[in-house]
Amino acid sequence: MMKGIGLINTKTPASDINMKSFYMNDKYANAFTKSLCSNTYVEWLVISNNSLTDDKLFPIVTSIPKNLLYIDISGNPSLTYKAYETLCNCIGQDNQLLSIGMEENECGDEVVRLMCDVIGNH
Repeated sequence: MMKGIGLINTKTPASDINMKSFYMNDKYANAFTKSLCSNTYVEWLVISNNSLTDDKLFPIVTSIPKNLLYIDISGNPSLTYKAYETLCNCIGQDNQLLSIGMEENECGDEVVRLMCDVIGNH
């Protein structure tokens, strides 16, 4: 069983985590998720350019701390509508998320409408 990533699982937890271009494999994404769940201090999370798929993103998104202010999932063009729908469901819950980076993702009009609906109701 993989333990949490030391970057997050420290005695002095980080409020900003930049995992840009780490190209996470499934095991790394799972370990990262476990660490993220145990940290309530994270406010800024950058996981851009990681070749994320829906399966890798789901556990991360569903475990984001309620006090997260910013998440950057840019540069992950393999994400589908289902990934954005899961993200929107998490945003719709009680949290403080203010901004989502999605540049260079192929999200399409349906995702934009979904995101606008969630933002309008948030």
